[in-house]
Amino acid sequence: MNPMVQRQLQRIEAAIRDVSRSLNAFEERIELRQQDFETLRKTSWSQRKQITALERASQEFDSISARNEHLEDLHSILRERLRTILKEVKSLGGEYRT
Repeated sequence: MNPMVQRQLQRIEAAIRDVSRSLNAFEERIELRQQDFETLRKTSWSQRKQITALERASQEFDSISARNEHLEDLHSILRERLRTILKEVKSLGGEYRT
């Protein structure tokens, strides 16, 4: 074979090996990036799930807090009414004895 053609073929073969190595390295990097992406996707999904749960808990807390405040107001009103009733009962008891 012509030495010049043989050198050209050797250069082409070397270039093909270099491209092959580069492609292999690139495929490995792609695989790593895909794994990183999958990890980030799972993390993001988990965080969204936690945020949703916290938002729901926050809304429930606001509702429960408002209800609690309402019940505390009712409790105060009832306590005052009971004090009034107790005073009236004591007053009636004093009148009944005399």
